[in-house]
Amino acid sequence: ILMQFYVLYCTKLYVCTPAVNAVRALYAKFHREVFEDGVFSMELFGEFEDVEALCQIPLSQPLFFLSILVVWTCTCWVDLSESVQYLQLWFMLDRPENGQKTKVETTDDTVVATSASLQTKATVICCVLLPKLGIACYLWLLGARWLVATTSFQDLMLNAVALSFITGLDELIYSAVFPEDIKALVQMYKIARPGPESVASPSKAATVVGDDAYTVIMRRHSRQTLKRIFCMLLTMLSLLVLPMIYMRFLQQVLPGYKWDIHGPCESRISDLMHADEH
Repeated sequence: ILMQFYVLYCTKLYVCTPAVNAVRALYAKFHREVFEDGVFSMELFGEFEDVEALCQIPLSQPLFFLSILVVWTCTCWVDLSESVQYLQLWFMLDRPENGQKTKVETTDDTVVATSASLQTKATVICCVLLPKLGIACYLWLLGARWLVATTSFQDLMLNAVALSFITGLDELIYSAVFPEDIKALVQMYKIARPGPESVASPSKAATVVGDDAYTVIMRRHSRQTLKRIFCMLLTMLSLLVLPMIYMRFLQQVLPGYKWDIHGPCESRISDLMHADEH
């Protein structure tokens, strides 16, 4: 986790900030040399010496950049959702009796933590899970900012791959440093999950007049299935809407961006394609 924080800090300082300054300077030069009295001039645009770099800005092709940003959001979402799930499991653990810090149940190949003291929960949550949540959220923002500041579509793809490397840096170091027997021991430790509520008992079945226990179970199963489908659809919607919100309202790489590059660059690309065909 400390290595991830350091790499994030260096990425922001040595990579993201210079890229942001460069793309801001390019966009300012575009407005300074291509606009006359605040009005866009296609003739001046054709004479603009940095037109190639300008039309490689990701915001010049919003749909393409949105697709890349959605993929990046999915990458961070996986890490974020995993940390949230572990956070919920630790919160839901019962407190052990007799002042124990943890209570475990052992089998031949697993050791399951069934309860944990408040001190143990606080240590795990504050030292591991909350930092991972913070890293995932900050990495998404920093990565999105860096991707917006990219001045080449080829570099845009490479930068997205490079950012994915940072998300898996903790697991990479863990796999490289720890010996196999320690990793095998870690794999044995699990966290108890809350069991499904029993509905097959006579008391549960009797709460629904005229229905037998099987009907009650099937209705409960149907509700759980609908809940899972709803959560899946909500996740899909979030993965699409979050990048759109960032592009429209949150990105500060080009403050006050007027979406005035896409049209001229599309016309230029179309002319180049026609010229290439002939």
